[in-house]
Amino acid sequence: MLSLNANRLEHYARNWIALGLFVYLGAFFVLSSGKIFPVFLIFIALPALLLCITSRFKCIQDKRAVLVCAIFLGYLSLSVLWGEGNPLKGVICTLCVLFLMLSIETVSRRFLEKDIIMFIIIVGLIAAIFYIFYIVFLSEHDVMYFLKSRSSFYEIAGWGSKDTIFSTVIILLPVIASWYFFPGKRWDVKLMLIVTIILCFLLVLVSKSRGPILSASITLLCISLIRRERSDLFLLFLFIVLVGVTGVIFLLFNFGDVLADRVREESYRPFLWREAWGMFTDHWLFGQGFGTPAKIMISESSIQRHPHNTFIDILRIGGIIGGVLFVFMVSSIVRFSYIHSGNRFFLFWLFFGLMCMVVDDGFPLHYPKEIVFFEFWIPLFLFYFLRKQSETSEQLSVK
Repeated sequence: MLSLNANRLEHYARNWIALGLFVYLGAFFVLSSGKIFPVFLIFIALPALLLCITSRFKCIQDKRAVLVCAIFLGYLSLSVLWGEGNPLKGVICTLCVLFLMLSIETVSRRFLEKDIIMFIIIVGLIAAIFYIFYIVFLSEHDVMYFLKSRSSFYEIAGWGSKDTIFSTVIILLPVIASWYFFPGKRWDVKLMLIVTIILCFLLVLVSKSRGPILSASITLLCISLIRRERSDLFLLFLFIVLVGVTGVIFLLFNFGDVLADRVREESYRPFLWREAWGMFTDHWLFGQGFGTPAKIMISESSIQRHPHNTFIDILRIGGIIGGVLFVFMVSSIVRFSYIHSGNRFFLFWLFFGLMCMVVDDGFPLHYPKEIVFFEFWIPLFLFYFLRKQSETSEQLSVK
């Protein structure tokens, strides 16, 4: 009887955790970071913990990936001993990453790449419609205000991310997904994908974050060059038309200087990178330790706690040991997997995220409310675990 109840609880936990990943992923589009954390706890952490207890940790089948991630995250957690952070935070953040890994492993057994891509596209389309509708009809500011300024999701509607860079990263993912999903689809699906690309592109104009825009452009170009589909020429033409129409609109309303000034605007990031690199060279072996803020003064009234570059921040906090362990973790997971038609999109997503991490503060050991989970951990694990579908299909064909 106890065994029967345990099996039922395990089955319930697997269903819960499979649904939970989609809820958690969708939360990035509509919730602020403070509200994403409870979603993760309810839909990812709690069912993952229940699954581990009911299965007596037998649910963790791929111990190799767990080990390489635990080595890197464990080292960062231990670095709090010579840093200024909270030891409990490092442990909690490490467990959150491992719970996410378990959730994605469960999802990979039930859903295909196309299911996850379609979910991203649909959620992105709904979110774009909502935010644009709010700008046009419900906001206390007119459309011209948003064309002149930089606004995050939260500044638009009081929902979603409060950071303009993070908002841009989030809304660009449906553009990449729509572009990747476009070839060979029915005309009505293609129409929906085009609408998604256009609406998300309009929101990107509202945020005007240069780093994510450049990262997405390079990712789309890589997709087009690698697969060489005729439809990519149409999408490139559509992209050129969108840019041209946007330029005309800005010129007609005398906003031409807005985009030009944004492009020419001097960035303080090189200064942050130089200062953070100097902190790394002063503590090159072990780093400053987890939780130690950078405290870089860019003006008398502004002090930055991080250098807006994930890779330099890993070196600053973890030293050369942390940097080597990070490279070892990513290269090992990619090496353990292999690229096939069922996981290629997640490699492009990961590539996009890694480029975005050059200009944002997505430190890998963080609470699951931060953008690093969206742009790094989720695509990394999806790319790795979706390889198993190909292995299963090959085994079935052999039988």
